[in-house]
Amino acid sequence: MRKWFYCPSNAESNVDLLWDYGVQHGQTYRAQGYTQLNDRKGGNYPALPVRTATPKLMYRSKMMSTPQGADAELVLDEILSPDNAGIGSQFFVPPPTNAAPAGTSHLRGQKPLGQNVLAFDGHVVWRPFPGNNNNAIIGIQNAGNSFAWVINP
Repeated sequence: MRKWFYCPSNAESNVDLLWDYGVQHGQTYRAQGYTQLNDRKGGNYPALPVRTATPKLMYRSKMMSTPQGADAELVLDEILSPDNAGIGSQFFVPPPTNAAPAGTSHLRGQKPLGQNVLAFDGHVVWRPFPGNNNNAIIGIQNAGNSFAWVINP
């Protein structure tokens, strides 16, 4: 089952240190290679930034209560950085959070190529990383100075 939770293009993130991180610290979670926007119970999950354009960026709980399921993100390849510098972030540097080697998938040199997005209706789409448009990505602050990024549609 573990193979489902890490992008095959980023084998460095599919390691025991990440998979067993929560368990090793008396918790019930696993560190995965994807950003999930499903409704999660408990824990210290960051608030999502506001995206005013459709689709709105939000945690989702039920398919039946999710309007425009084809436009609603559910799971995204992780684009991670240790800073909030937008497109100038250090995507090639794994964030220091949890002292685990989690890093960005689909890197070309020091920049992400893009991310796969699984929508609530089940389809997957590739979103290319924007060249130099800071408004085309949204940062979600995780614990400490770690950021996960969403590419706007």
